[in-house]
Amino acid sequence: MMCGLGGSFQWRMLASMIPRLLSPFSLIIVSLLLHLGWLAQVKADEPRRWQPVIATQHTVATGETLADVAKAYQVTPDLLRFVNSRKTDELQPGQVLAIPDPEWLGAFREMHEVRAGQTLSAIARGHQISVESLRTANGLTGDVIQAGQQLVILEPPGRDHNPYGDELHEMAPGETLSSISRRWKVPVAAIQKVNLLESDGIQPGQVLLIPVAEAAKAVKR
Repeated sequence: MMCGLGGSFQWRMLASMIPRLLSPFSLIIVSLLLHLGWLAQVKADEPRRWQPVIATQHTVATGETLADVAKAYQVTPDLLRFVNSRKTDELQPGQVLAIPDPEWLGAFREMHEVRAGQTLSAIARGHQISVESLRTANGLTGDVIQAGQQLVILEPPGRDHNPYGDELHEMAPGETLSSISRRWKVPVAAIQKVNLLESDGIQPGQVLLIPVAEAAKAVKR
């Protein structure tokens, strides 16, 4: 009992001495450290953004282009750019690119940009998926979304993966999305959707996925 009282007394004494032991400058430093710790905790509590599953890494060789790498791994340059958070196609020798896992590619459907006034439930209904799966894929803890926000749309479990088909087309000089659309009998909008294209701008050598299977299903309907 005496030890317990003595220990308690010593702690009270130490606590009362701390303000006198610390200089004003030290108090500022302590306050700053506590504030930084609080910010770190807030950051840790934020929902984690969804990340694609990476199968391997590719080291860029001299003269190699993004289209070359995409063709080698049978993905589109736009998807490769998205996975690696790149805004341009410029590569440097020795640069390392993340290559998405084929299983992830099967589950990945598209990216959806939130429009003004859209809700999470409306987006889920439009893509015929559950709100919960939409939250999980995008690391959301609630239903709050902002206009312009990019959301990942994944195929629901049990549904056929990659319904867009499996044809690859390498762009030739002079080709356009319209000419490719006529050649493959696939709507331009469908080609843009599966390749994450925001415009009609495409380059010779660029490899595109052609959703022939999905187009065939649409014709049968």
